[in-house]
Amino acid sequence: MIRHLFVINLKALLIGIFRMRRMKTNIAKKAGLIVLFVFIIASLMGTFGSLFYFLCDPLFNAGIGWFYFSLQAILSFALGVFGTIFSAQTIFKAKDNELLLSMPIKPFDILISRFLVILFFEYIFELIIAVPAFIIWIIGGHATGAGILLCLIAYAFLPFMSLSVACLVAWLISSLFTKFRHNNIITLVIAVALLWLYLRLYSQMQVYFGVLLNRGVEIAAAFRKAMPPFYAFGSGIVNRNLSDASMFCLWALAPFVFTIAVIMLNYQKILTTDRGTAKAVYKEKDARISSACWALTKKELAHYLAKPMVVLNTSISSLLMLMGAAMMIARRAEFAAGLAQISGAMGHAPLPVMAAAALTLMGGINNLSASLISLEGKHLWIAKTIPVEPKAIYLSKIYTHLISSAIPCLIASLPAVSLFAATPAEGLLIVMLPQTYIILIAATGLSVNLIFPRFDWVSEIQPVKQGAAAMIIIFGSMIFVAALIIVYIFILSRFMDVTAFAWVMAVIFAAASFLVWKWLIGPGVKRLADL
Repeated sequence: MIRHLFVINLKALLIGIFRMRRMKTNIAKKAGLIVLFVFIIASLMGTFGSLFYFLCDPLFNAGIGWFYFSLQAILSFALGVFGTIFSAQTIFKAKDNELLLSMPIKPFDILISRFLVILFFEYIFELIIAVPAFIIWIIGGHATGAGILLCLIAYAFLPFMSLSVACLVAWLISSLFTKFRHNNIITLVIAVALLWLYLRLYSQMQVYFGVLLNRGVEIAAAFRKAMPPFYAFGSGIVNRNLSDASMFCLWALAPFVFTIAVIMLNYQKILTTDRGTAKAVYKEKDARISSACWALTKKELAHYLAKPMVVLNTSISSLLMLMGAAMMIARRAEFAAGLAQISGAMGHAPLPVMAAAALTLMGGINNLSASLISLEGKHLWIAKTIPVEPKAIYLSKIYTHLISSAIPCLIASLPAVSLFAATPAEGLLIVMLPQTYIILIAATGLSVNLIFPRFDWVSEIQPVKQGAAAMIIIFGSMIFVAALIIVYIFILSRFMDVTAFAWVMAVIFAAASFLVWKWLIGPGVKRLADL
């Protein structure tokens, strides 16, 4: 039964990612999604590969090669925990839990099958880091036959550590935070805090690695005492120490067995416990009259803000822009110096243009509008039958995207204007260029979602993270901006300066937005009716 449940969940996962039910009729679409998925994984592996290439020889030459694998284990562990901590909540809050319990299926089988699905994710996250580290280790000439064998064994056990921690934290979140009325806000705050911690560590990574290479032996000695599981991981591989390798396997399996035992003792109670929060007390008040478009917009915003994972996956750059605005205010000199270095590396481009381009790129990453049609799900018929024009429906979704993206971008633009703009024209460029691009993304995302909707989702995270429209907008917008930069550098730079080019792009973005809008209120209306 465990195998059957696991296979069912895994098939649902693959169908959710690639929408394979109609593979025969959509081969090109499926192939494109697979190629895009492979490209993303390859890019991440390339990033981590460059990091391990930088560390490999210095650490092995210093006699602390085990530290190379210990760092890799920490990165894999952290990525596995952060990557599955919210997905692991499905172990406790999946929609089909009560249905499965009503069948002649043991709770133990349900629990193990869901553990295995999360473990599948853990192995994927581990491979993103482990594969480049393993290849660099072999190419560097530091590998041995016994070391390779022990390395593969250690890789097989490492995900059990991150799985245990992710599941215990997910249980804590599902058990405690759901008691609060505004648990979605708590979840969002936790996710933002983890994001801030990651960005903080990433921004200081070069400094940390510099200290590591200069004081590697001293740090490694302290590390050995502070983090024995990860030391045992590295020592077992590099030193071919069977005792350390066995100790690491114990460190990995013991928490996993403990986690399963603790959850299993309470699993049926967990699944059947009503976690309803305190209900709001009704207070009579006068109803406010508003237009149909604004009423729909408020409905979209209320649904959007009630889903922390939707906020994080569709508006991550809004959070980054707000963080950037705070940095520009609190650390003006450091921020200006950093942008000046980037400008120098790119041929001393004017700082106002650099600031406008950075905000444009950030604003284009948000893909909320590319998911709003899909998020209607089985309730799409309501939007199609209410007595409002399709134009009002489209505007409400575009306004929702603009409120979530354009306003944070404007907030970030204001300190950028005060920091980099020397004339009113430069300040206007910093504001206008990203705003016109965000409007274009809002309209284009809605159009693409009309063409590539996804209504067969179980969790709202699926159309947001795995929908074709969402991925097309995210990566398409980045590729589009990169293509514009390349075209200017190699062709248009001979005919106009970069400031004039930026203004031309703002005009093109505005004109393209108008054309996309005309499609929405024209052929797009028929497309909505056909869904």
